[in-house]
This record gives sequence, C-alpha cells and structure tokens, in this order.
Amino acid sequence: MVAADSSVLETLRALRTAGVPIIACRTCLEHYGLVDRVAVGEIGTMAQVIELQAIAGKFITL
Repeated sequence: MVAADSSVLETLRALRTAGVPIIACRTCLEHYGLVDRVAVGEIGTMAQVIELQAIAGKFITL
C-alpha cells in the first residue's frame, strides 16, 4: 500500500499530512521486494509496529 504505484497512495499521503504515522514493516517490504519503492511513510520493524499498536488509543488496519 505504501509503494509508488499504490492505488491508495494519495489517501495515505493525506493521512500522513494530517499527522497520522504511516509505518510499513521492513520484513514484509523485503519479502515482496518493495523496500526501494516506498513512497509514503517510514519503514519500521514488526516489533515497532506491535509496540505502537499496544500504546495507541486508536489505529487502522487495512
């Protein structure tokens, strides 16, 4: 979803502009060969994603 040709890229950019953190799992990106194509957000670890979900008041999973 964060890759350069994603159909939801503009929506993710709007969320990012509104202050929503966009974090993609490095392991997933590496598995699908997308590390070099990330166009929005930051690359994090699965541990980081889980930690942020645990402390967040709200989060969206797509």
